[in-house]
Amino acid sequence: MSRDYTKFFPSKQMGQNFLIDREIVQSICDILPNFALYDAILEIGPGKGVITRHLVSLNIPLFCIELDKRLFADLKIKYQACKNLTLINDDVLMVDFVKLFQPYKKIIIVANIPYNITSPIILKCLNEVKIDAMYLMVQKEVARKLNYHKTTNRNAFVNIVNYYYDVKIFFDISPKSFSPQPEVYSSFIGLKRKRFEPFNWQFFKFMKPFFLSKRKKLLNNIHPFIAKEALVKWLEQNNIDLNIRAENLDYDIFMKMFHDLGPK
Repeated sequence: MSRDYTKFFPSKQMGQNFLIDREIVQSICDILPNFALYDAILEIGPGKGVITRHLVSLNIPLFCIELDKRLFADLKIKYQACKNLTLINDDVLMVDFVKLFQPYKKIIIVANIPYNITSPIILKCLNEVKIDAMYLMVQKEVARKLNYHKTTNRNAFVNIVNYYYDVKIFFDISPKSFSPQPEVYSSFIGLKRKRFEPFNWQFFKFMKPFFLSKRKKLLNNIHPFIAKEALVKWLEQNNIDLNIRAENLDYDIFMKMFHDLGPK
């Protein structure tokens, strides 16, 4: 027997806000790509299963990772007859993606992820080259930052994401579409992988110091890997303004800098 959700109390600690707007659910399902192109689907945070209902009907191997034991138990009952569904009761950040995806070549992710762990989840997904695309509900502010070519609030994370993925914002979602209502708007976004080399953590660590004090000029942020004199010389050789700030540099410039000046 499925749970009576009138007596279900969402967990603030887990950042639970459940999508209840049927029109938004349908819009999301309409936007999702041709799943025949993929070997498996991963849904992160299926919650009450409003998107799961659509995904499980595709008869493609579907993995659902749900941290909440109450929701996991209900999903297990609700979809017990679905042979293509594997339910996992765990923290997605602790799941071994390499082991999980070992039999598959091309993975797509669909997720309504808690706002407070958006960055760690995306970075984890970046580390698995089999993940070809992600369709996510995220905080509207995060979506705008990730929309690289329209934001001026760039950081190391935004640069990394845009180096590996093309980012597209599909539409915004009102707090009224969720229960309980979050305090901010959400956005539904797509990330399509464009570079398939493994995620370079050294590149990420290389960029981060440049963004620690974003109001400072690039040259005035102390960097553990680069002497200021070497950076001045490199900027001059590449015809880059010595007064530039990190947030005004494109990620491909940072990648060239990493190859030229980074740890060997």
